[in-house]
Formats: sequence, C-alpha cells, structure tokens
Amino acid sequence: GDAASGRAKDESMEKHYGACVNSTVGGEIPCLMNTGGKYTQCTAMAPSSSTGPSFEDGEEEAPPLFDCLLEKCTDEASQRDCDALTNNETEHSECLANIKWCSSYIIKEAFDNETLGFINRGNHCIDRTGVPSQMLEEVVQRDTMELGNCYYKDGSTLVHRDRVGDFAYCGGNGKVCNDTFVGAYISRDYDPRWRGWYIATKELQKPNWSPPYPFFTNLEMGITFSVPIYSMQDDKNVFAGVLAIDATFEDLTRFLQTNYKGTNTVVAIFEQNEPHYMIASSTGSSSAKTVLAEDETKPCPKAEINSGFCKAIRIKASDLISSENEIDHIVSSAFLRQKEEGFPDAELVSTKTNEKMLLYATQSKPFSIEEASLDWTIMIMTPVETEGADQIVKGDTLFGALITVAVLGFVICAFLAGTILYYRNKREVIVSDWRFMTISVGGCALLNLSCLSFLGPNTDALCLTRMWLVHWFFVFALSFLFVKTYRMYKLLGSGYNRVTITHAKAARLTLPLIALQTLILLIFTFVDPNKRNEIIENQGSNITHRYVCSHDTQAFFAVMLTYEGGLILVGCVLAFKTRNLDDEFNESKQIIFAMYDLAVIGSVLLIVSKAVATSQGAQRVLFAVGVFWTTCFASLVFVLPRLIRVRRRPSQSNITSRATTRQGTSRVTVSGMPSQGNTRVTFVQNEDISSVMIPEVGNTNSATEPSSEPEEAPVSSSDKK
Repeated sequence: GDAASGRAKDESMEKHYGACVNSTVGGEIPCLMNTGGKYTQCTAMAPSSSTGPSFEDGEEEAPPLFDCLLEKCTDEASQRDCDALTNNETEHSECLANIKWCSSYIIKEAFDNETLGFINRGNHCIDRTGVPSQMLEEVVQRDTMELGNCYYKDGSTLVHRDRVGDFAYCGGNGKVCNDTFVGAYISRDYDPRWRGWYIATKELQKPNWSPPYPFFTNLEMGITFSVPIYSMQDDKNVFAGVLAIDATFEDLTRFLQTNYKGTNTVVAIFEQNEPHYMIASSTGSSSAKTVLAEDETKPCPKAEINSGFCKAIRIKASDLISSENEIDHIVSSAFLRQKEEGFPDAELVSTKTNEKMLLYATQSKPFSIEEASLDWTIMIMTPVETEGADQIVKGDTLFGALITVAVLGFVICAFLAGTILYYRNKREVIVSDWRFMTISVGGCALLNLSCLSFLGPNTDALCLTRMWLVHWFFVFALSFLFVKTYRMYKLLGSGYNRVTITHAKAARLTLPLIALQTLILLIFTFVDPNKRNEIIENQGSNITHRYVCSHDTQAFFAVMLTYEGGLILVGCVLAFKTRNLDDEFNESKQIIFAMYDLAVIGSVLLIVSKAVATSQGAQRVLFAVGVFWTTCFASLVFVLPRLIRVRRRPSQSNITSRATTRQGTSRVTVSGMPSQGNTRVTFVQNEDISSVMIPEVGNTNSATEPSSEPEEAPVSSSDKK
C-alpha cells in the first residue's frame, strides 16, 4: 500500500515499511519499492473473506493475498474433469484427491511516481552454527571461517539491529519477533512468488529443477530444486508454497578447485546446447559476470551488486579466451577443438596453446539429468608430451644410423652400376644385357637414396614425398629385372622357336609397369594421401600423443601389397621356369635369389615392424636396412659373377666365338649351350637390336653346325666398339 498517503493500514504490515537498513553506514530507512519492482495482487477475494479496510477517500483496498480466491491449479491432474468419472467411484475419488488449489493472483510492476512499500529480505551476519548474530568476535568473516565482528559496507560501523514487534510474516501474524533483524546489514525487495523457480513449481505442481539463472542475493549463477508443499483447507489440497534448495555454480567451481588442486588436470563444465554457456571450471573463473543494467559494457562495482542497478550476464565457453587467466585460454581453445570434432564421446582430442605451445589431450563426456532438463558437457584436459620416436631428426640416436645405411647402400649400388658400364664391351657383360642391368642396379642405388626422405619431422609434405620416392623407385628398379626375366621366359618358355626382342621393345615393356605405379600414386595423392595424422592413446593412466605419417584407410597398403608383391611373385615364377638356361646367357638363378630374398626380407620386416618396432622411427630404420640388404644383395648376385668371369676369362674356352663384320653389326655365335642336339645361339648386337636365334628342340637341321675349327673373321676396331 501507499504508506505516504495516510491510508489506513494493517499495523503488522505497516511496520515493515520502516524496517529497511542503510547498507553503507547503518540506520533504518523506508522500504520503498523502485520503479518496475514486482509485487503480487489477488485477482478476486475468497467468498468467505470480509472486505478489507477502506481508504480515507472511500476507495476499497485490494484484498490481502491470503484471502485470494482459490482456483484449480494449472497442472494436468488439477485440470482433469472429475465429473466425467462419476460412473467409477474409485477413479472419481482419486481424481478429486489429485486436484490442487491455488490462490488466484497476478504479478504487477510499480509505475513511475508510485510509492509502494515491500517486506524486505535481509542479508545477515552469522556465527559458526549458521545462526544470525551480531555479537562481538563471534561473527564468521566473509569467505573465511575466522571469527570477528559484523560491519556495514563502510567497514567501520558495527551492525547492531534491535528492532522488535509484531511484524506480519515474522513467525506468524501478530507474533512478536525478537531476532528477525539481528545481524541484518542489507535489505532487499524480494518476494519468491515472482521468481522463476516458484512460478514454474506452481504451474507444474511437482518437484522440478530450474534452468540456470542469476541468484537474487549476489547475482551468482546456479540452479534450484523445488518441491511444492500443501495445506488442507476445507478438505481442499491447497498449494501453500515451495520448498527450494539452491545450488550455485560457484559451489561447483569450488568443488572442482578443491579436487583438482595441485594437479595439471583442468576440468570445465558447459552446456551442450548453443551458445554453450559455462557452468563451472577448476580454474576458478566465474560462469557469469556482473555489469551495469544500463550499460553492459561496464562492470558492476562490487559494492553495487545488491543495489538493483546491476545484472548478471552468462559467459560462453568460447568467451574465456578474453579472460585474464591463461588457463582459461586453454579451456577456450580446447572447447573450440572439441566443437570442431563434434564433441566425440570419450574420445581424446588434442589442443595446442599459442602462447607456450603446451599440448593438452581433452576428453568430453555428456552429462544429463532428464527430469531437470540439464544437458551439460564435462570436458577434462590433461597436459601431454608428443612422442619423438615417430620421427628421426638431428640429435636422435637413429639419425646417424639411417644416414649410414642409406648412403652406404647408394654407394655400393652406384659403384656396381658404374662397373657394369665400364665393362660394357666385355663379352661376359654383353650377353647379360648391360643396359638393363645398369639401369636396374642404378635404380637400386636411388632407392637407397630415397630412404633419406625418412629424416625430418612428420609433416604433410614430407609424408607425401616419402610415399612417392620409396614406392616409385622400388617399382622402377624392379621393372627392369621383371622385363629381363619376362624376356628370357618368352625366348624359352613356350618352345625353342626363334624369337627376336629388341632393346627398344624391352624398354617399352617397362613403361607400363612404371606408368601404372605412377597412376596409383597420383590417385592416392588426391584421394587418400599419406599425410600427418594425430594419434592420442589412453593407456591406463598414461596418455600418449603422436604425429605419424599414415593414410586414412588401408586401401593404399592393400593396393601396394597386391601390385608390388604381385610383381615379385610373378618374377619368381618366370625366373624359375628359365632356370635351366646356361648361366652365361641368363641370370635366372640370380633373379630367383634376388626375388626370394626380397620376399623373405620383406615378410620378416613386416612382421617385426608390426610386432616389435611400434614407432615409425624404428620402422623406417628397419625399412632402410631391408632396402640396403635386398638391393645390395640383388646387385651383387647379378654383377659379381660377370665381373669374376671378366677377370678370369680362360685363354681356351669350350665356347667358340665367331665375329663377323657386317655393315656395322657385331655378331657373336656361341655354341655349346646345353640342349637336345647340337645348337647354335647367335647374339646379334648393334645399337638397336639384340636377338637370340635358337633351333627348335630336336631340329638340328635348322641350325648351322659349328665347324670343328671355327672361323674367325677380322673385326675392325669400330665393330669391337
């Protein structure tokens, strides 16, 4: 009512008007409602209530709240039509028992220049038992458990309240309250009936949780659990009020701080739904900030939080980046990474800070209370270090080992290739097709050299480079051996018919093999490239972080195993079928040794790398060793026998040679090759053609018999060249 207008008042109510206190220096002041302040007013009086006292001008005062007309509450059970169940007495009785009755009132706001009072709610100084107190040296100090005195905001004026009387709502109407104002140092205009948690409970008529909201007393964020309470009036179940329990987010923050104190683990809780407001954090940061109601860009002074001129604004998880706490920056970065990944349930996601380049492994877990409509995400962050065993960089123990193996393999293979080139005019080298052998052994040298790409960190560029160099040079070196084997198979594998294969044609046969490998690598470069991937593994209490070179799928491994392994397998089969040809004119046995060695070593390395050498650094060194062994072994078994024959060529040989000069062509006729009957194999060689002429089995008439004294035609120096 208007206390300043001289209207008649209920004295027990009127006393509240002068019961407020100046929170700065003390002293009683009127409880004057601000413009926009909320209050409740009955929409109609109960029929049994009497008309309230009249104003002096004859106007009737609004009916007291406790005399409001009772009406059915708005919940589903109360709104049920029980009259429709009269045929079933049991259901009808249950229906009537479930009806709740609520007072009919509305919530209004004070207008400008309207003088309205309120029943204040105060903040009290308390003792260790939680009882309001203003006794000297017995008051618990704020934010501590130390005892001291209770002061107003000026810090020097002691709180001493001794107001007593028959105040309404103080232990019941008309009763004297001797301790209602003891220790009260702040007064507020507060009525729970216009608070959201009260309104929701009145509407639902069942226990419920409120959504997060700023508390009235200090604008801290929190939630409230509410339960409706009832009283019986005239056999009616009347809604009498709400029993409420508050849980502040600050309490949850303090709980996290206490439990994770002294650890490097950071825990943050935020809402699942956009815009992902913060709930609590072990960093101690608040989930809301107080600002001036008229200007949200300005913070609210601490002394004005309870003045009514400030309001609370919730903080988003992404907004922590602007916090003064550096750990909050990590929380914000981790949140954005988790959001980018779709908040994977219980999966580890890495977050790297920009300032100190710290690496955190984060894990998010949804937390929900269905009946409370609370959907939160709990994010746990643990600092981790990146494992260095997956890369080989300067200073690592494997750095020098890899360089030594790769360079030594390159030098050996390059030396053998150069030796073949040097002795290319020797008969023992000519008949082994020195061009193909030189290129093949040279490819082995380059394959060794490509292992140097394993040095350095695992970046996208280096991962892709390694994929290309290693696999391309492997097929390049293998293709010439494969075609050489295929060439011998075509000469002897389907009968002893005369077959002529030029060097150019043989070279062209290598191109499809190399082109197919190039195509495969190009496809995977764009579809599923070898790139740097991040792996975070949780092994019990240990979390490991790794950067590895890998593909997103196993498709590349399957394709390479099929293609490269298929070439080795087919090459072994073809070499086996030409194994009986004289060693002087065929390296089938050497090819078998090389192919089998490659297959065995490759299988062993694959098993060891998967079972023992789990880090990519160790796997790469093993691979380099395998490349060194297989390439050097293959090169030696091809080159070394030829070089020995060159060095030990007997003065008399059971193989007779005849060289004739014919328009720049050097023809070497060789007899003595094991076969059915006398045979003559003639190798014709110039810059373009190398052919073998072999009679069919049992057909000795088609070949020219070697003379007992072979003719030797003079050979010019240009022909020898």
